[in-house]
Amino acid sequence: MSFLSIITPTYNRRELVPQSVDSALQFVKQATFSIEVIVVDDASTDGTFEVLQNRYLKQLTAGAVKLIRSEKNLGVSAAKNLGTSQAHGMWLLFLDSDDLLIPEIAEDMVSILQKQNTAPIIFFRGRELETGRLIGRRHESPYELTLRDLLNVGTPGDCLTVVRSSVFA
Repeated sequence: MSFLSIITPTYNRRELVPQSVDSALQFVKQATFSIEVIVVDDASTDGTFEVLQNRYLKQLTAGAVKLIRSEKNLGVSAAKNLGTSQAHGMWLLFLDSDDLLIPEIAEDMVSILQKQNTAPIIFFRGRELETGRLIGRRHESPYELTLRDLLNVGTPGDCLTVVRSSVFA
């Protein structure tokens, strides 16, 4: 079992998704825990699957990247579910195909996840690409986001969501 599964659903993003996958692979290199990278091509028609196959042939052969191709377009939620069905991580990180992980925070993120023994979902704040500014409200320490707050206020900014796989199942 891996500690973390990074799942990237993609559809017609042949120009953007390699940057996202590259950031995930760099993230993996920085971490000392077992992390798998799964990319789900949701029946792209622009050659996304072929670009991924060619660019990551070495990583696919070595098992560092798992590439799944859907025969028909399922939509982003079903593509995430398809990726999750092949994941072995205790935690599931859903990375959009136009987003980047910051490799330098890999160990900090893993440390935070290790300390959260009961939390079902962890939201990590995103960073604006142009300014580098963190998005959303700052909180000094982890806090519980109630269902009422989630529905009335929303998440604390543009978030990278990490879900405990047992809860997701």
